[in-house]
Amino acid sequence: MELLERIKILAAEKGVSLAKMERECGFSKNSVMKWDKSIPSGEKLLRAAQYFGVSADYLLGNSKCRVMAGEELPDIYFHFLKGAKELNLTESDMELLLDIASRFKKEDVR
Repeated sequence: MELLERIKILAAEKGVSLAKMERECGFSKNSVMKWDKSIPSGEKLLRAAQYFGVSADYLLGNSKCRVMAGEELPDIYFHFLKGAKELNLTESDMELLLDIASRFKKEDVR
């Protein structure tokens, strides 16, 4: 997925237009649309990442993880990832585990 596509998805998730995002980030009008042809400056990329609460690496497609550096995560996440690594679980294995956990959680609520 390209940078501009990620920006559009994040804007839709946040419920803002690209024009509003540009105004709030201090970008010139329609500048984000040009990001499909060229990568913005590091400063603009970081401003966009901070605006959406994701990492610049995520915006660039270098990471699937949206979490920004320095964002606090509960220790359980790291225990889960460590256990997954020790068991050589693939990404699809972990998605299956999360799906199963979600189903159990829904049954708990009943």
